[in-house]
Amino acid sequence: MVSSSAPTSRSGVYYFSQGWKLIGLPGIRRYVFLPLLVNVLLMGGAFWWLFTRLDSWIPSLMSHVPDWLQWLNYLLWPVVVLSILLVFGYFFSTIANWIAAPFSGLLAEQLEARLTGATPPDVGVFGILKDIPRIMKREWQKLAWYLPRAIVLLLLYFIPGVGQTVAPVLWFLFSAWMLAIQYCDYPFDN
Repeated sequence: MVSSSAPTSRSGVYYFSQGWKLIGLPGIRRYVFLPLLVNVLLMGGAFWWLFTRLDSWIPSLMSHVPDWLQWLNYLLWPVVVLSILLVFGYFFSTIANWIAAPFSGLLAEQLEARLTGATPPDVGVFGILKDIPRIMKREWQKLAWYLPRAIVLLLLYFIPGVGQTVAPVLWFLFSAWMLAIQYCDYPFDN
């Protein structure tokens, strides 16, 4: 799969389709589908638990609202559900990255070996187990770099004027930067 032709400009759609083709290679699927299965089960269970609890949380919350504001019950449900979906989605995407981290590192190693024609690294159980501490250490380093900056950005939301105008833009840029670091780290770690 090593190309000898001159480099050409490729679109994101091209690389997306190439990614789907690479997933179909034997020996690669397990690094994609195993963490995906674990994440779907965990996220599905967490969302099921969350939505079964909402039936008791909303009436409990509404019991603190005066009678003349009870009409807010119809507005509160969608706002709470959307807020919880956003918070859970953000939180569980972080958890999903932690669960998938060992597999993503191994996936990057396997694909690099396949695409360059090099000998694939040891993929036995012991080969995987010896890489997990190194991979998880990298995840801790990224988290230690991320958290202080995320807390500062979160505190910006409480500054009038800045929190409503500048903070969302900064948060978007910071999230994009962190996604780039997160997903480029696996191949660069090789």
